[in-house]
Amino acid sequence: MPDFDAKEDLMNMLGEQAEELYRVRNILPNAEGLIEAPVLPLRDMIVFPHMVSPLFVGREQSLWAILESQSVNQTVIALTQKDSAEQYPGPNDFLPIGVEMAVGDLLELPDGSRSALVQARRRVEIIEFSRSDIYLQVFFTGNFGK
Repeated sequence: MPDFDAKEDLMNMLGEQAEELYRVRNILPNAEGLIEAPVLPLRDMIVFPHMVSPLFVGREQSLWAILESQSVNQTVIALTQKDSAEQYPGPNDFLPIGVEMAVGDLLELPDGSRSALVQARRRVEIIEFSRSDIYLQVFFTGNFGK
């Protein structure tokens, strides 16, 4: 017989995690109409606007990009890598269109890796890359695809 209490607990937990995604703010444009945000590189994964999905975080630069965005309660830009084997992707290693994405709380898994629930918000067109000390950042326009 199924354990209905466990199922209800799981549904409540997932609902709470999804709710936290809605509290993450989109980044506002600067005076030139550009928005700057940390890059979250994606390997073998494409995320579409309004999609909610679990995301496994393995690389240090990805972890730092997420932590930076969470420290100011803002989104990141998810960009799909052209070559998933590239461990340290640079500006030419990504597709030119990405998504602005809210990242929920990071969960540490038994094997030491991390996972988070993510919600894609809108497509973005990358204008320029910059670099912080640890991770890539991008300038993008927020009205792509409207």
